[in-house]
Amino acid sequence: MLWCSLALPVCGVDLTEAARKAFDEYVARSEAAMNSEPGGGRVLDRVPEARARIEEREVTAFPFADRKPNSEASVSVPDGLINHWFGATFIPNATLADLRAVMEDYANYSRIYAPDVVESKLVARHGDDFDVFLRLFRQVRVKVLLGFGFPVEFNTRYRVQYSVINGTLRIRSVSSRIAQVKDPKQSHTDEYAPDGGDGFLWRLNSYWRAYEGTSKGVKGVILESEAISLSRSVPGFLERMVTYFTTNFPRESMEGTLRKTRDVVVARRRR
Repeated sequence: MLWCSLALPVCGVDLTEAARKAFDEYVARSEAAMNSEPGGGRVLDRVPEARARIEEREVTAFPFADRKPNSEASVSVPDGLINHWFGATFIPNATLADLRAVMEDYANYSRIYAPDVVESKLVARHGDDFDVFLRLFRQVRVKVLLGFGFPVEFNTRYRVQYSVINGTLRIRSVSSRIAQVKDPKQSHTDEYAPDGGDGFLWRLNSYWRAYEGTSKGVKGVILESEAISLSRSVPGFLERMVTYFTTNFPRESMEGTLRKTRDVVVARRRR
């Protein structure tokens, strides 16, 4: 979920108004669909094969562009690329309160979600609205393609809103600032301007839904997540490489985020 868009560095590029507008419109359509569906957009209610997957493998993740299961991972827009992914897991013997306690523990995100989150803190809170800072990191290895690797780091801020609708805990996280660090090996604060840099990641929204359920006769919490991100468009000669990043990395990060969330909730209940 934290890394649902990533491309290779080719040159600096700025977010255009056309790409921003296309992303905002896509998000508006997706949120409208979530809000119009029963249970605040519960996906497993209408995609039974996804529920079967979490019973078989504990965690599942798949492309969800335009909220259609197993569609293409990416949507090309003017001067940009939107990635939309869905994932789900089941947390046995947990309650919504258990899950919320972990989700609100922003000071420990750098421990819970390491190494993808290297620094985290709660900036401000007003009731169920949170202002959160996360420093995101990834050591990108592309030996199979080009034989080298490079670190990518972002200083990010999110507005996170919690609500409960018809028994579903809903968490809406919208990026309010994303700035790429120029050289993570040298400094964590020397940044490109927001909406600039290499264009790996300009926007990242995530939507969580949690509700009570059962799996194989065990009661617990079903946790769903959607992630919608915006990155730069890519020259044709790099499409093969970018396909690798827009399929493998998003799936790995979505599954990893869900698995770590589940494991921490389970571990804290055992204390």
